[in-house]
Amino acid sequence: MTQRNRTAVNRVGLSLVLGIVLSGGCGTSILQPARFPNSVLDANGEPLSLEELEAIANDADLTEQQKRDRFAELGIEDPDLIEVLLDL
Repeated sequence: MTQRNRTAVNRVGLSLVLGIVLSGGCGTSILQPARFPNSVLDANGEPLSLEELEAIANDADLTEQQKRDRFAELGIEDPDLIEVLLDL
């Protein structure tokens, strides 16, 4: 196989891979954040990161009640879970 043919084959292969990954079909989950069972979700159904929850729990400018209110605004309604989050 000549260098020119190898280059053409490589371009076709690259085009196929990019087409699959960027298309609406196979491979699109690669570009989305991972979803785990039992994730803590916000009011919009989006997963909350531990960093977001820790930022609220460790905010020295907020009282305990304000922290509870912030968690509730995110859609976390379970009082036991909120108590656990306060201890992050």
